[in-house]
Amino acid sequence: MTLRLTNIYGERAQMRHSRFGVANWFVRLALDDDTIPVFGDGLLLRDFVYVQDAVGALLQCAATEAAYGQVFNVGDSRASNFREMAETVVRVAGSGRWRLAPFSPERAAQEPGDFCSDIRKIGRVVGWQPTTSLEDGITTTVAFYRKFREHYW
Repeated sequence: MTLRLTNIYGERAQMRHSRFGVANWFVRLALDDDTIPVFGDGLLLRDFVYVQDAVGALLQCAATEAAYGQVFNVGDSRASNFREMAETVVRVAGSGRWRLAPFSPERAAQEPGDFCSDIRKIGRVVGWQPTTSLEDGITTTVAFYRKFREHYW
């Protein structure tokens, strides 16, 4: 089977640079009491998925014979915009700030626009749905990196 994972965030991710996972990078900037740049008007949509929900999808697919040979999207049908993500991270962390930033020409050329996975198939075949709210996932992520930051920064 093939699983297409979207914007995964959560504990134990690479945090040394911004190239992998915008949500975790927002967490790092907030914990460093830095400014989170939110590009454009901040209203582009993404489906951010907490890592434990993604692991649950992997395990449920592996344990479901009907999933073998299938292709599934693993995301969250409740899309959030980047502004909402930044506001949540700053509020939960109690530090940092966010500001709107213009797209560079290179970033604007790469930006695909809104994206939210259609996860109906994995729900129908495997019975999987994400269960962690953005607020709860960010709260757990911030707490983890506060405790173990020296291993990830």
